[in-house]
Amino acid sequence: MQHTIARGITCCMWDNSNAEGDNEAYRFLDRTNKKFIYDSIAEAAEKYGAPRKSFSGSDVEGVVSNTNCTIYPDGKVMFPCEIGEKAEIYFDIDTTKSLCGGGALCFNLNAPNGKSYWIGYPFRAGVEWNYEKNDNVPVPTLIDLTDTSIMNVNCWSENRQVTDTEELKMLSKLCHESTSAEIQLWWSLNLNWGDRPDSSVTAGKTEEEVSALKAAACKEVIAVINVRPMSLELDTNMGHGSWNTSQASGEYTIDDINNLQNFLVNKSTPNLYDKDYDLNGDGVWNAFDLCIMKQKYINKQNEGRPVIEGEAGVITENKITFKSGIGSELILEVEKKDCVGGGGCISFIENIDDNEYWVAYEWQTNDSGVVKIDMTKPNQITLNDVKVEQNGNEELYKRLTEQCMNEKEANLFYWWVAESWGNNLPEGTDLTKYIKVRSVHITSPIN
Repeated sequence: MQHTIARGITCCMWDNSNAEGDNEAYRFLDRTNKKFIYDSIAEAAEKYGAPRKSFSGSDVEGVVSNTNCTIYPDGKVMFPCEIGEKAEIYFDIDTTKSLCGGGALCFNLNAPNGKSYWIGYPFRAGVEWNYEKNDNVPVPTLIDLTDTSIMNVNCWSENRQVTDTEELKMLSKLCHESTSAEIQLWWSLNLNWGDRPDSSVTAGKTEEEVSALKAAACKEVIAVINVRPMSLELDTNMGHGSWNTSQASGEYTIDDINNLQNFLVNKSTPNLYDKDYDLNGDGVWNAFDLCIMKQKYINKQNEGRPVIEGEAGVITENKITFKSGIGSELILEVEKKDCVGGGGCISFIENIDDNEYWVAYEWQTNDSGVVKIDMTKPNQITLNDVKVEQNGNEELYKRLTEQCMNEKEANLFYWWVAESWGNNLPEGTDLTKYIKVRSVHITSPIN
């Protein structure tokens, strides 16, 4: 949806309310309960289905947009004016893997002579030594659209390569007047100036397959982050390659934390020249920056999660543990995705009069993501797999409940997940891929 909405194309989701059978089972909305069955679809519809406020592309994920141009994920480039005689291309290069690559600024045009053409202006993406950073940094390249000698032109209509000087000049002028183009990445070299990928990968492949492999390898290490018509002032609001997105957005990953930690204790790290690890702005990387980075990472992980008061517990596999006795209320934060709901239980094994009882408190997901369990009201108690009825066993229930409330540890089980209501996932499915208890709290701990 992000690519269609980026181009102003309206998307439509058809729902026929049919949830059964193999023929036209397109039920996405539970009309009775007025809820989407699949959270991922609901999130996509909410994220990309809202009316566009801007058609620049700046509000669409994966799109680079500034006053010079808008670059879409598929390489399409839109300009706010005619591109003119010259354009400057800016790059982001993963210099831990490559120092050089190339491609072309391309045009697909229908000329006034009634013929269709593909036109490519080759470019080279490279680096130069920066003494201030003491490292190689990417440099922009200038493309002269008036230079017919570098043009690679094919006439699709007649399946021929264009070499006629006058025809090339006519097409060059059409490129000057164009407000759109396409970026194609073709090749890249490794740090030893060898092809990426090397001959062992491309051996036995056709010419087309080799070209596809080289283009894919180039996209791994080189990104076009701005294309500037020279009639415009440079806009420094540029994008980044996929290997550098965390620093571009001010977000940090586990890899960033490990890299900075290893750097501080003088362990081996990848090339960190372009990393923004001076988080407190004192001009050096130190333990204070590491603490800030870890807090930023934790805050990002907790973004959008509910705030739950009380003593937090620890979840380890199928157990939850607290420092204090659980008390009268246990609160679960439960995450669900790609399902309508699920549930399980919190359980205990309690001994009374040399008998071992299994005590269970059932829980089920809800829209808020917060599930409260009343510890004074167990849902099931069994002895030797036989259910113990509460009626006539009130004193036993009371004693078992009090023992559970004083426990500091409990078992956590996932029992079921519904893909749609009435359609539970089969046994053997890893239910934690759909529902997950992310945190546990107690509001009335017993010391």
